[in-house]
Amino acid sequence: MLARTLWVLTLIRVLVVVLVAYGLHAGARWSLAPSIVAALLVPLFVHLAILGSQFLIARWFASPVPARFAIGPGDGFRVFAEEVRVSLVSFTVTQPLFGSRPVASAPAPGAADRLPVLFIHGFFCNRAVWRPMARVLAQRGHVTGSVNLEPVQGTIDAYVEVIERGIRDLQRRTGDEQVALVCHSMGGLAARAYLRARGADDVARVVTLGSPHRGTVHSRFALAANVKQMRRDSDWLADLARTEWPRVRRLFTVVLSHHDNIVAPQAIQTLPDATTIELGGMGHMAMLERAQVHELVAQQLIR
Repeated sequence: MLARTLWVLTLIRVLVVVLVAYGLHAGARWSLAPSIVAALLVPLFVHLAILGSQFLIARWFASPVPARFAIGPGDGFRVFAEEVRVSLVSFTVTQPLFGSRPVASAPAPGAADRLPVLFIHGFFCNRAVWRPMARVLAQRGHVTGSVNLEPVQGTIDAYVEVIERGIRDLQRRTGDEQVALVCHSMGGLAARAYLRARGADDVARVVTLGSPHRGTVHSRFALAANVKQMRRDSDWLADLARTEWPRVRRLFTVVLSHHDNIVAPQAIQTLPDATTIELGGMGHMAMLERAQVHELVAQQLIR
């Protein structure tokens, strides 16, 4: 379970902080307070280095940014800082603590004019990333469900059964024949794999946020089966595109950010026949917490 893995990584960070602080205090004879502060900066700098490399790679391979989404250095720094904050909290606190807990939901059957929503997360994440958006949608009358895509490094096709169970549970709880799928990153590809395997009878609408529909350059640096499938114009993505019907793609609303630090090139990440909403000034994980994105998603989920 990913939450356990993230717990282990968090404990390793804590251990590193303790050892560094002890070494500076006992070995280098630093006073206690500076030793603790310096030790706390070590995992922060590691996180900054990882995020910084992601942004640099995404910038190098970026598609041209439309003039209306262009940002200056100051706004670029704010995008980076927001992504650092959101990802640090998500991977060290929220996902380890809440990955096994259901997200917020309106009481079944929900408001009559609101579609039930199944949340599908991305690679190396779990359902806890949806907590901010789920609270907003629950307040508006949506019954929600969520899944954890496991095995974490399995093939994307292996998640079809996980998604199917999530849909069946929502149908049972609400009595609705159709649900909406709201997906982040790889979750959008998992939704497409589900629709290819099971058809679209159970799905009224699909919203994807920052999904690599054409793949991403970052995938060349990893060996997991699902990451290989997300390589730029991979054979798996090409086969997926060939087997999709236009009427199914018309169910999709694709939301992309021209400053996504994980999915690059950014502008090409859409689908033929889908509705595309372009955004700027936000990173990959930050999309999940922006009120602007919550509102856009909510607008797509009214019957």
